[in-house]
Amino acid sequence: MSKKPPAFKKPPSGRGSGRGLGQLTKHLSALAAEIETSDADGNLITRAEMLAMVVWKKALGWTDPAKTQGDVVITKEVIHKPESWAIQLIYERIEGKAPQAISDEKGRLTAAEKVGELVRAKLNAEAESVLPVSSSSGPVDLPHNGAQGSQGPDAES
Repeated sequence: MSKKPPAFKKPPSGRGSGRGLGQLTKHLSALAAEIETSDADGNLITRAEMLAMVVWKKALGWTDPAKTQGDVVITKEVIHKPESWAIQLIYERIEGKAPQAISDEKGRLTAAEKVGELVRAKLNAEAESVLPVSSSSGPVDLPHNGAQGSQGPDAES
């Protein structure tokens, strides 16, 4: 008779067995901090800095000039276009990742959408209480705080 394996019990953290967590990150960080090379001025450059430079180069694109030996062209000029993945990676690291829209399968508003609607309604109500309301369907004359004074932007100087 074979024994059944013990039932799986989820660890308290919810992140797997707990063994080895952060080990890869720890080693990658240690390797990234190692000195890779130095620049023309003798400043040391780490692997992390080199990697960042490579990503920026990919995001901006670059041109490899043609190589010649005398009058003979060995390689043609190669134009490397910007890579969208590198642009996205840099943007998300600097600005933060854009939130994903999550919709309810029944078509109901999510909590974030409800909050957005409430804020929008409150701001609109606040704006309506502050701004003058015009009875005509044309544009509303708003007070102007520019160099023209109280006469407005179209007044002659």
